Amino acid sequence: MPLSVRSAALALVLLAAAPARASNHLIAIDEVLGSWQGDDSVQFVQLRMLAAGQQLLSDGGGTRGPAVLVFDDASGSPDTRRVFTFTHDLAIGLAGSRILLATPGLTSLAGFAPDFVLPPGMLAPRNGRVCYFVNPPQAAGQPTGVIDCVAYGKFTGENGPFGPPTTITPDDRALRRVALTGRNVDDWTGVLRPDPTSDAGNDQTLTTLCGDGAVSQGEQCDGDALAGATCASLGFASGMLQCAQCHFDASRCSFCGNGVINGREECDGADLGGRTCATLGFTGGTLGCTSACRLSTRSCDPTFFVPGGGPLGPECLAEWRVMNAAGRPGADGKAPVRQRCRDGDPGCDADRAAGTCTFS
Repeated sequence: MPLSVRSAALALVLLAAAPARASNHLIAIDEVLGSWQGDDSVQFVQLRMLAAGQQLLSDGGGTRGPAVLVFDDASGSPDTRRVFTFTHDLAIGLAGSRILLATPGLTSLAGFAPDFVLPPGMLAPRNGRVCYFVNPPQAAGQPTGVIDCVAYGKFTGENGPFGPPTTITPDDRALRRVALTGRNVDDWTGVLRPDPTSDAGNDQTLTTLCGDGAVSQGEQCDGDALAGATCASLGFASGMLQCAQCHFDASRCSFCGNGVINGREECDGADLGGRTCATLGFTGGTLGCTSACRLSTRSCDPTFFVPGGGPLGPECLAEWRVMNAAGRPGADGKAPVRQRCRDGDPGCDADRAAGTCTFS
């Protein structure tokens, strides 16, 4: 099915404050579990009614469009998209009521029936997206289309106003909503004790093994136990691998030092991105790269070519072009049209050579 999150999505912060004029659009995705203790067949998606009277999810016998959940893999490709259609309405429609869709595996574990049975394999367990979508026609004035989405892990598809995916993955922990800003990176956190809850109020908190110090099924690590993994084994050049919620935390790992420019690096070892002292405006010399993967012009010639064929200028201007290419803001927060750099100014002159060097 077509899924335009750019045009149809609604800001959840506005939904939460909107009057309950209709029957199924004041609903947000509330909790998502993609896998539990290594079993990808144990899954659930839980929705929450943001206002009363939102329990009419079916097509009403052909009188309205049904609500659906749309599941995407990491790429967001329509070719692998899966759709779950709500086939009946719910008995309870109180504000704050939950709507539980769960696989048979989760049902066996929780010990109670969900509101809807979710077929195994619909939800991508580690990298993907799930969206709540209301089909037209609906009552006059009711929004249709994408109401809410959560993208997670390494999802690379278009996610519209919901922004970049949360990096938290719902495997061996659940994604739980903590805010209604409509931005995935701000609205979700990971919880080790998922709490599936049905419309009737039945619930069961799942018991985690995370925290016992042993790497169990479905866990990447547990505390200091990293199962032999390091930053290097994960493809990084250096750093210290950590463990958070029994998942690898590579925030202190770095690609700097692997000889290839990654992310915000200006250079990496011999990889200077095709730049030389000459391409930066110097008359010659050898461009270098620091251990922090930043360009170094200290071995470039002390003069540079002035645009327009003017006389050779002092090197600090060329260094300023490298280090402050976007323009250093003034007191008003804006970059002035004319810039001034004096020799030794750490904001624009990185070398240690003495000498007067002023330009504007």
